[in-house]
Amino acid sequence: METLVLWTPWWLALLLGLALGSFNNVLIHRVPQGLSLVRPGSSCPSCGRRIRPWENVPVLSWLGLRGRCAGCGWRIPVRYPLVELLTALTALSVAWRVPLGWSWLVWLPALALLVALAVIDLDCRRLPNPLTATLGALGGLGLILSASGLAGAESRLPALPDALLGVLAGGGLLWGFAWLGWLLFKREGMGAGDVKLMAALGLLLGWQSTLLAIFLAALGGSIGGLLLKRRGVELAFGPWLTLGSWLALLQGPEWIRAYLDWALGL
Repeated sequence: METLVLWTPWWLALLLGLALGSFNNVLIHRVPQGLSLVRPGSSCPSCGRRIRPWENVPVLSWLGLRGRCAGCGWRIPVRYPLVELLTALTALSVAWRVPLGWSWLVWLPALALLVALAVIDLDCRRLPNPLTATLGALGGLGLILSASGLAGAESRLPALPDALLGVLAGGGLLWGFAWLGWLLFKREGMGAGDVKLMAALGLLLGWQSTLLAIFLAALGGSIGGLLLKRRGVELAFGPWLTLGSWLALLQGPEWIRAYLDWALGL
């Protein structure tokens, strides 16, 4: 029984992550087109056949259907189960770092949104306002939980001063890069969506982890950009920002503490 209790948060995170991943596929398909998230119901993009509930089980349905529509045989992109699995992975990372509690209401959907935003930016080179605004709203919910004491000491949600500084650090720093790029090169150096994304994430991460996220994104973007450019591929900056923010949530406080210990010990 004790073992079952210990594993319960992991199973709960996995199931919720898969469900959020399935919804992510809806967001990725519909939000950039300005379509309703509710109507029409899930259907095959090729033949329009309504997808039955048993055909809409995350990952398992794709495997059972062998990656094809049951009606017309249209090949369902492998990206659909991959998005579901990646979202489930982010949910499991929450279970690893944050005890089961009210703060899960913030972190599970927030990290799921990061997956959706990364894929949309890869597809469309933009970060839709409704999704970045939702991320900001989750940051506001995090502040309420933190101020009320419901979040708990290990929630990794910042207090109000830290969160406000995070907004300034995230949004302000990237806005400064955008302005500098325009001043020096007369072209957009940083998209407005990137600025809004990091302002929202600053509210969730606090200023120290936000700066770490930007550093990790810049480092990964520089290395990855050089490698991909040799193959003629240009990657948007949004996915690097989401990856850096995810790593900053998981390991940010530990890495920052280790760096300070090393720096002060010199």
